[in-house]
Amino acid sequence: MLPNFSSLRVARTGMTADGSVDDASDEAGPAPGEVATLHDQYLETSDFFVAVLQQIDDGSDSLKRVCEAVKSWCATDKGRWDTCNDEDTDKEWVKLTEKVFTKHGLPQDVEENPPLPYPNFVSLCNMDPVKRLVRIGRRCYWANQQRLVLEAEKEGDSWTEQESELKFQALKALIAEPEASNETSDDFPGLAAWTTERDDQADVALALTVLAKEFGQDAAEFVQENCRQCIIQQIARLENANSTTPRSQVARMRMQLARLTSWIFTQITLSDLVDPLYQYGGALCRELYGLVDVLSYALENVADVIDYDDNREGDETRWAEWAWTALRDVAKYGDAAGDDWSKYAIPSGDTQDLAYLRSMLWFLRHKNQPIKLLVLEVIHNVLRITSTDPLAPEMPRKVRFLRSLIDANGITLIVLATIWHPEGHSWSVVALEAIAKQLAQLDKQQQRELSRLRRGN
Repeated sequence: MLPNFSSLRVARTGMTADGSVDDASDEAGPAPGEVATLHDQYLETSDFFVAVLQQIDDGSDSLKRVCEAVKSWCATDKGRWDTCNDEDTDKEWVKLTEKVFTKHGLPQDVEENPPLPYPNFVSLCNMDPVKRLVRIGRRCYWANQQRLVLEAEKEGDSWTEQESELKFQALKALIAEPEASNETSDDFPGLAAWTTERDDQADVALALTVLAKEFGQDAAEFVQENCRQCIIQQIARLENANSTTPRSQVARMRMQLARLTSWIFTQITLSDLVDPLYQYGGALCRELYGLVDVLSYALENVADVIDYDDNREGDETRWAEWAWTALRDVAKYGDAAGDDWSKYAIPSGDTQDLAYLRSMLWFLRHKNQPIKLLVLEVIHNVLRITSTDPLAPEMPRKVRFLRSLIDANGITLIVLATIWHPEGHSWSVVALEAIAKQLAQLDKQQQRELSRLRRGN
């Protein structure tokens, strides 16, 4: 583990603000008015940077702890603050940035008003992980594109007529694996060139989807395949979580899963990609509802779910919107093979216990209008009739959900959710229409059953 660098002492240089000489052997920190310079004993020998770099090389510390150690050391007093911001330490900050965030963590020459090395390092530390990876991945993408153009020019060729293919190849290099173990990041601009083992692979996959959209490669099979594999891995990670796993970590993994799910279920070329996910449908939606349950409790009781330094007001609401968006996208998906994903988005099959509806109804009562509309869409998609056969396998689950919704006064909440918001009336009507159709279907089913019984008698 990295030591607590806030305990390090700044060596006095013997120079005070009025230019007089002080005792250089005094080990105390700088007195009021004293000027600390680069003769600090720890930076002069690079002990601080050596300690951090050693931990990174050993792979024995997390990105969060490395960042905390660096920021803590520089913020301990004015002497260290000035030292960290001094241009004479720029080389050390560049080296540290390359180690922690790869060489693409450094500003490019073409960027306007690039930050200085130390502020750049701190900015990357403080940035949301996905946004940070998007920034670094974008720089790597442009480097890949430049390399491809130069290689073509050497061969007397050009990408002028193949701009889309150039974008495809530059982006694909971000997830390509080196074929030979002796390849370095300079020789091979692949995964190792812009991510490290400290980066969460779910964050990497999310960053890749953002970059794919930015460069017009949403439909690229390798992007969608990478996202699908990450969804399966994320479900496995959550299934392996136990009572010792921090609640905030589980919530964040579910949030990542929600964003990945929503992305892949809204792509055009879906069928072949989603089919392998079908067996995970139940587990997927259980995790999404698990996130909704935790967030509704946290919002109702003003409790923190996200125990991160960069947690900002409104994060829980944004996460809830992502969760309901994912549930909506799953619930409305149906493919040509007749697979009905809406059955997985039904909160529970237990008619007697209405507790599972608590979160859904809470968001209809209390949250903002966009989330209320998302909940209405989920209800509509869950209750929609995909088959005219009343004995279809998904019908019992839908019937139980409908009965539970009615028993829990859900119809009134559906109306009230949009009563003062005319723009939301359409979804309110659609949700009620779906309920009405299900009631009509139930009535037909009961009539058939009564006729059968009469004939039997």
